[in-house]
Amino acid sequence: MIMERSHKTRPERNHFVPASYLQRFLNPKSGMLIVYDKEKKEWRNQKPEEIMFVKNYNRQEWAPKGVDPYIFERTLSNLENNAKLVIDKLISQSKEFTEDEIINFTVFLSYLRTGVPRQARMVTRLYEELISNFARQDVEVSKALQEGKFIITVRKKESRFNYMRQVLGHHMYFILRMNWTVIYTRQVAKFITTDSPVTYYNVKIPPPLEAGIGLVGTVILFPLSPTHLLTLSHPEYDENSQIDSLTKLEIKHLQEIEDVGRVAIQYDIERRDGFVRSTNEILFMQSDRYVVGTNKEDLENRLLRTT
Repeated sequence: MIMERSHKTRPERNHFVPASYLQRFLNPKSGMLIVYDKEKKEWRNQKPEEIMFVKNYNRQEWAPKGVDPYIFERTLSNLENNAKLVIDKLISQSKEFTEDEIINFTVFLSYLRTGVPRQARMVTRLYEELISNFARQDVEVSKALQEGKFIITVRKKESRFNYMRQVLGHHMYFILRMNWTVIYTRQVAKFITTDSPVTYYNVKIPPPLEAGIGLVGTVILFPLSPTHLLTLSHPEYDENSQIDSLTKLEIKHLQEIEDVGRVAIQYDIERRDGFVRSTNEILFMQSDRYVVGTNKEDLENRLLRTT
């Protein structure tokens, strides 16, 4: 067990999207991020350390005495370091990945999907509806709720951690069996990223709605840099594009996956402006509040006017 250290060493500024990842999207001229705030409808130039964080976001106040309440945040730091290495390898078209690198990277992707505020709010709403519906099955409880004698509340942070723990194996199973493709562009248009950088897209479920990862036609989009995008797709759909994209895939045990360090990765897939901009539209619509790009003029002219 890791004992809690002095106050000075507590990692209280918790980035739900790592600054080390955002560093890849700096404007080459200013050395700053070009950030569009959807809530305030304004542009800002910011450093990666200044955005996409919440104080004590990952602190587990309910940790037993003697257990570091920041242990999850410290674990994330290790995952982020591994992710930096894996992203570098993907961009450089490496074919050498260790099993630990791939496993840790899938955990990292799962966190970037489930740990961001947008998903946290969704989880809280689901838990509240689930508990409320269950409680209302009891006549006396339902009556008490209607009379306002008590209310149902969900501890938001605990529900988020429970959800992440519950779906981790589910996400890992699908990610490890999917086909990985690294797409790049040399065009004027560049890939953006957002405060929800791991996006699910299914052609039959248009944004801002999102499909589940267990549907055969669901594709995962994760920008690696302004010039590179990682896409993950189910092999069943790649092999048979005529299959209904809403077909549900069977969930199996993670232990059944063999050679997890040997995921199928395809490189040298170049795309032009049209693909980049349509991808950016999806990413933009699935974002929560913050959008990051390297070219403000392109975002204003090509993205904001079409979404």
